[in-house]
Amino acid sequence: MKWLVKSKPDWVVLALGGNDALRGLLPTEIKKNLKEAIDIAKSNHINVLLAGMKAPPNMGKDYTERFENVFSELAKAYPDMTFMPFLLEGVGGEANLNLPDGIHPNEKGHEVIAQHLFGILKKQL
Repeated sequence: MKWLVKSKPDWVVLALGGNDALRGLLPTEIKKNLKEAIDIAKSNHINVLLAGMKAPPNMGKDYTERFENVFSELAKAYPDMTFMPFLLEGVGGEANLNLPDGIHPNEKGHEVIAQHLFGILKKQL
């Protein structure tokens, strides 16, 4: 994030956490890292769109709930930040929109995500 702010963007889409969940990183660590990124952006007068993520169900109910709460808690803590509850809305779990691994979006899936992101950002511009 410190490197990114050198380019002086007006907006940053913060879409992190999915790989952290796959690695089993503690939600408290994920929240700390995201908060640090948000604070760096905000201190450099950069608007943030935080895109939420969901943990895979094989991580267990407790982990999944704590992970997903990270994003909503950050959205409440930064009321002036734009929040997209789930980056993969309409894409996650849709076989025709994902690569064979069932996790990563394919080209069509990325088009859906881009349209959704654009719809949210367009309202802010």
